[in-house]
Amino acid sequence: MLNGFYRLVFLSVAAQVVTACGGGGGSGGVPMPPSTPAISATPTNPSAGQSISFSVTSTDPQSGALSFAWDFGDGGTGAGSSVTHAYAAQGKYSVKVTATDQVGLSSNATSDVSVTAPPPGVGDIEVFGNGILLGQSVKLFGFAVDPNNLAVTFSWDFGDSSTGSGALVNHQYQSVGTYVITLTATNSGGGSASTQASMTVKAPVTAPAPQDNVLSAYCNGPFCGAADVGTYAGSGVGIWRYNNTTSSDATINLTINGVQAGQTATLTFSNGQSSAAGSEPVPGALQDVLATPSAAAGNTRQALGNRNHALMLEHNRSVADTFVRNFAAREQRVARSIGARSHAQIIASAAPAIGTARTWNDQGTSVPTSVQASCPLSTGRNAVFWVDQELVDQNALPAASLATLVTVYCGSGDAYTRLVSLLGDAWGPAAAASTALIQDAPGAPQDINIVIPKKLSLIASGYFSSSNSFTLAANPASNHALVVFLNGEQFVLPQEAETYASVLIHESTHLINFYQRAIARGTGHDVWLEETSAMMSEDIVTPAAVPGFDQTWVRHFGYVLSGGSMGYIGWTAPSGGSYSQGGTFGAFLNRRYGLNIYKQLITDCVDGIGTNSSYQCMDKLISQNGGLGFADEFARMGASTFGGMPGGNLPLGFGLPGIVADGYFLGPYDSSILHNPAFSTPPRPLANGYLATSQTYQIDSIAAGKTQYQRNGVVVPANTTMILVIE
Repeated sequence: MLNGFYRLVFLSVAAQVVTACGGGGGSGGVPMPPSTPAISATPTNPSAGQSISFSVTSTDPQSGALSFAWDFGDGGTGAGSSVTHAYAAQGKYSVKVTATDQVGLSSNATSDVSVTAPPPGVGDIEVFGNGILLGQSVKLFGFAVDPNNLAVTFSWDFGDSSTGSGALVNHQYQSVGTYVITLTATNSGGGSASTQASMTVKAPVTAPAPQDNVLSAYCNGPFCGAADVGTYAGSGVGIWRYNNTTSSDATINLTINGVQAGQTATLTFSNGQSSAAGSEPVPGALQDVLATPSAAAGNTRQALGNRNHALMLEHNRSVADTFVRNFAAREQRVARSIGARSHAQIIASAAPAIGTARTWNDQGTSVPTSVQASCPLSTGRNAVFWVDQELVDQNALPAASLATLVTVYCGSGDAYTRLVSLLGDAWGPAAAASTALIQDAPGAPQDINIVIPKKLSLIASGYFSSSNSFTLAANPASNHALVVFLNGEQFVLPQEAETYASVLIHESTHLINFYQRAIARGTGHDVWLEETSAMMSEDIVTPAAVPGFDQTWVRHFGYVLSGGSMGYIGWTAPSGGSYSQGGTFGAFLNRRYGLNIYKQLITDCVDGIGTNSSYQCMDKLISQNGGLGFADEFARMGASTFGGMPGGNLPLGFGLPGIVADGYFLGPYDSSILHNPAFSTPPRPLANGYLATSQTYQIDSIAAGKTQYQRNGVVVPANTTMILVIE
């Protein structure tokens, strides 16, 4: 459907009077010219390339026939009382028509026609999460191609009396119903076009009560395809569960009737325990259905740089552990320490001027840098951006890339303020309990330093080292500052600016966590949970601070295609896929519980550094927020990911739907690409056994003419969960 904005202005022109000699007609025998022509045009709002119908009316005082000649103002001409014409380009054109009678007398008129640019070509609305439950949110993307490469803007009518703008929008409906969404794309020449899509919003229902040691339907209500323990309902996502809580393997037979050709059936096995299982799952024997066999995939060996990065994570954990162990003794010294310290002993610094030089210690490598930007932060600190002097001298760092970091961190993106409001400040009074730590001075708190070496010592996007928060006396290798490092080798690429803005949010979370947990509370997470916390920040803060960029999608996509079979709490960072797994689990929890667990990882967890204690921390947080604990949540996430669940039309408690939490929009994610033959990934073999917090799967395709899915002899190891997904 074409729409546009047009203006058609008619100007009357005095009739041209021609005096004729001889002949009769008219009063006194003097012939009169035709009346001034009246021009009309349809449509009144034409765009370039669109056919316009012109018509003219005029009368001859002598009652004779009239002829009409047209000049369209663009070199085109026409004849007759009704003509059509299309203008090739936008602009203002003067249309002239001349009416002539049989004796040659004539009159004319002109009108100005304003022709807008041709409308953009609008494709379908891309709906990420079509079909949602009340309380969930939808992400919409509009696309248009303008024939003249004009700038295009987008406006949305969500069908519920609310509107939006921009190519990518998020929306949350406030009541159930079916809504018609209208997208209008308008180019800078005024041309516009529209397209529509529908959105169904349904009311959620209470999830079914879990049953252990028996196969049972594990969803109900809207979008659930499990009619009962042995029947697929014909539509929706069917979910069945067998949770083995015994100390022995369970062998079961699966039979689901009512399936359809082209559907997939996925068995996801999850060991959600903090220790390895005594045996491995077995998918059993497939009966009378076309299977998609999965070949084994090899394991990836960690590179040296990856090992170094893992060592850095372990180092930070070790430093935090020191504070955990000494926290009680330090608490007893707090009042005495604060009262006795003089201002001369408190280290403080104002924001250094642009060009100020400093050499930083990057894990034993000296990096000469200079200040290239700084900006004030909401807590009275400054963000100071130090760039490798070699990059500065070579003018190798695009100014726009650095400007992106500044804008995201302390400009309109306000990422630092967002993090502080969610997690707390990066430093503060609790540090005064230890003379080994750097200190904030009254009215002059420590700056947040962002150092960008040309080449980072670690093969990583960036890192935070807790050692830098110590005084030089306590640790001569310390940078004696609050500092995070970003890898300049990749950051110099303009297309990487947004990625590194997300990296800065990630590393700043580590910096805040170190203070808020190890220093202020005397607790700390094991590596897997610490990294998950930082990735939850990226899931929440990055899309708000870096509009249009979504790092969680990268993590989720990575886990969907990983093949599984990795131990989450074993954390083989980064080549082992742990970031993809942890980022997906963190995003799943955010969408299940809002920001509650994310914030409670600081305030409510007393895990004391250690794999098992951090596991118990997460297990407790899930339970206190209404879940069944870590194992069940982990199994739900695995089924949502490897089961190929879409971004919408999801039963309650599964998938990664969009939500709005504390004013933050968390987008929906579609896992179904795993079931696309072009992207399908076989499960990785359980080469090291059925590890703690690991998952594996089996994907089958329903063949033509088949209405029953059956697998016999499926083995579910002790204390593990099998979830079957059919869609």
